[in-house]
Amino acid sequence: MSNLVFKIKLLKNISILKSLYWSFKLFPLKSAIRIPLFVYPNTVIKLSGNFTLPTHDADIHTGMIRVGQPLTWLIDKKCSTYLDVAGNLTLKGNTIIGHGSRILIGRSAKLTIGDHFSVSGCLRICCEHSIVIGRDCMFSWDVSLLDTDYHPIVNQDGVVTNPPKPISIGNHVWIGCNNTILKGVSIADDIVVSSGNTIKTSLRLSNSIYGSGGGQYYTFKGICNMEQSNFLIGKNIIIHLRLTRL
Repeated sequence: MSNLVFKIKLLKNISILKSLYWSFKLFPLKSAIRIPLFVYPNTVIKLSGNFTLPTHDADIHTGMIRVGQPLTWLIDKKCSTYLDVAGNLTLKGNTIIGHGSRILIGRSAKLTIGDHFSVSGCLRICCEHSIVIGRDCMFSWDVSLLDTDYHPIVNQDGVVTNPPKPISIGNHVWIGCNNTILKGVSIADDIVVSSGNTIKTSLRLSNSIYGSGGGQYYTFKGICNMEQSNFLIGKNIIIHLRLTRL
């Protein structure tokens, strides 16, 4: 009963017409009638590329993918959400994209997001090559991922010296607010990035907390729980980061 009430409350806040349109456009009829994709007000979706979604019917449930959901009072509810897919977008499962986010995927680019991903809002993704985000990842607000400089620099031989480079983020990664992750960065599994950093180099040491521009901040023994309570219908996801002293 409580799960039904929770679903009704969620349905009251979405854009019904947009949610029905995109659910039936992207999912088979048998799955689409469950309305697996929630689109919230002030959300624009443009699709000229490919959108790959889970295909196993048992994994499809109401509101498993949410685009533009207001999740934090820190971001004005009137802020628009923009998803422009000219290349390839793959969502492997439950995905929540908070309102105020901007995701741009170029024609030859590929963005892959693992199962149980959530971002509280104002996510910025500029993907012109390849960005991969693992499963069980959680981002706070104002996180930016850029695999390109957007402004090519050409040397005397006509060669571009700053081409796009892929970004890879592992499983069970927690990114704090106000972080920018630049091209060529790889982040290992089981990592926490504290708020207010520009990540220019790869973070390869698992079971660690990073800060101060991506330098190792501290490690400790124990378990850090990232709880996504009530984010996913009928689920209470606890992400365990085992942080061990070196």
